[in-house]
Amino acid sequence: MRHHYMNDKEAVCLANGLKHNTMAEELDLVDNGIGVKGGRAFAEMALKNKFLLRLNLAENKLNNDGVYLFYRALDRHDNLQALILRNNGITRTGLKEFSKALKMNNGLQVLDLSENQLESQSTTHIFEALKQNISL
Repeated sequence: MRHHYMNDKEAVCLANGLKHNTMAEELDLVDNGIGVKGGRAFAEMALKNKFLLRLNLAENKLNNDGVYLFYRALDRHDNLQALILRNNGITRTGLKEFSKALKMNNGLQVLDLSENQLESQSTTHIFEALKQNISL
């Protein structure tokens, strides 16, 4: 579902519909204009859907507020193997919560945070978390 340019309302509907889905293992939503509300909805979906293995939300407009809840999904579930959040306006603030969750999550194998607004101080949090993470 790349490049469909859905709004947040449509993204929330899609995420809500997938919360209890048992068939889809991969969701590719690159460049859809999904904003903060949509990002939160997909984070909630990832928290409840234990069958989704790969989620690609690259090149959207999630920002820190839109990715904030993903730390809960990563902290509580090891089922998600790949999370792609490239080019979403994430800064050091958003990365702090990810770092905490990465210490506990042993299922995630791919985490792409490239092309975000991360400075060298941000990577320190990730490096510390990766010392404790055995899967990434």
